[in-house]
Amino acid sequence: MDGVQSADDCNDSQLIQMDEALAKLGEHYPQCSEMVHLRFFVGLSNQEIAKVLSSSERTVKRKLAFAKAFLAKVLLKHSVGATP
Repeated sequence: MDGVQSADDCNDSQLIQMDEALAKLGEHYPQCSEMVHLRFFVGLSNQEIAKVLSSSERTVKRKLAFAKAFLAKVLLKHSVGATP
């Protein structure tokens, strides 16, 4: 996911928002959530994720792109609804 901030560059509120967004992704799209975790927390490549999940690399790329859009939408909605 291009332009992803390091956890070191985020404040506590941003980390909580990301955790909530990941939980929401997992509730609605568990396979996408699993792919995000394997990619960003375990460090697997798309090819390795495809092998682990018995899927094609193309499907992994597509689902990770969907997950990126889903997370961005959830985080944007959260930030727009936040009060300063």
